Amino acid sequence: MNESPTEKDFLNLLNDASFERIELELQSANFFDILNATKSEVRHSNFLAWILDPNANHGLGEMVLLRFLRDIFSSERVVGLYGPEADTLDFRSAELRREWQNIDLLIVLDKIVVVVENKWDSSEHSLQLTKYRKVIETHFPNHKKAFVLLTKEGTEAKNEEDKNYYIEYNYIQIAQILERIMAVYKPQINNRTFLYLEDYLKVLKRNIMQEDHLNELAVKLYQTHRRALNFIFENKPDLQKEIQKLLIEVLKDFSFVLGSTSKSYVRFLTEDLRKVIQSHNQSNGWLNREVFLFELVINATDKDVRIVFKPVISPGDNPIRDEFAKSISMVEGASIPYGKLWLVHFIQDKKISRAKFDELGDEERKEELKKFIGNCIPTIEKVEKALLANPEINKPK
Repeated sequence: MNESPTEKDFLNLLNDASFERIELELQSANFFDILNATKSEVRHSNFLAWILDPNANHGLGEMVLLRFLRDIFSSERVVGLYGPEADTLDFRSAELRREWQNIDLLIVLDKIVVVVENKWDSSEHSLQLTKYRKVIETHFPNHKKAFVLLTKEGTEAKNEEDKNYYIEYNYIQIAQILERIMAVYKPQINNRTFLYLEDYLKVLKRNIMQEDHLNELAVKLYQTHRRALNFIFENKPDLQKEIQKLLIEVLKDFSFVLGSTSKSYVRFLTEDLRKVIQSHNQSNGWLNREVFLFELVINATDKDVRIVFKPVISPGDNPIRDEFAKSISMVEGASIPYGKLWLVHFIQDKKISRAKFDELGDEERKEELKKFIGNCIPTIEKVEKALLANPEINKPK
């Protein structure tokens, strides 16, 4: 059983020189931290597109692209190309496209096309790799082709057929390319570009390779102050709770009234419906046992944040429940609910990538949530009107 930390444990942690060094260096300016781009897949793709483009304004020419293509062409999965062939290409004709046909990076040069699908924290979905391959075969039938799945540690494609085409490439290999270039060509690289590369390499070393000196300091610090740090980790902010708090603020801004609510669910009513909503006599999973509530479901994962809106008729013993079901089923656009316990006739949802959501401040997050609730207002109004039009329901409690 773990002992609870004492005040002295926290003071020892705060007074530890290693803790101060970590805190000081993490506060030091890093271009990618400033842009909150450390874990953003889109930002990584943008930076890679910049350094791979031999015609971009970084002054590196084809240094990065050449070394990248040497690696790719050396794979047995690339037909008709071989590693040294990269050195014979005319890089002046190179074209690098971002998000062409939804492909993260597309490199076109000398009748060669290279597809790069970048997965920093997410995973492939809906056979997208197969789709991209077919798009390339359609648009570039006469080009030699190479397909790359870029991940943190070199994860292979999920689909068996895709495994025959897609080369597993990882960010450690990207870091190695940058390290070699920075070591050999430092005098020739302009200062601004060198600082960008240095910052980016620090991001890769710290977040993937864990070879930054701060990683070593963090391990030593944890070993020394395990009890205090474990307690801190156990009490770190909970994103679902943060979203719940913002949703409640938004609902109050719209003058809605809160109903039974929990960590993953925020439920509410209009002021007029609050006056007539009845409760079940028996427990139904909601704190106040309401017959009906509008419900917002909060689902936050490493991949995305999803908010689902539903008008919900709850299970229970109150006979008025049937009147709610009858009234809502007649509303335009209502669907037939699945099951017979929890009745849901409407569903709307909003999904935001976790990377994008993490970049937003509280006010920006609140604005996104406010837009979603605004989109739900027409459904709320239709349902409210139908319920209040039913004389069996529209009776003060």
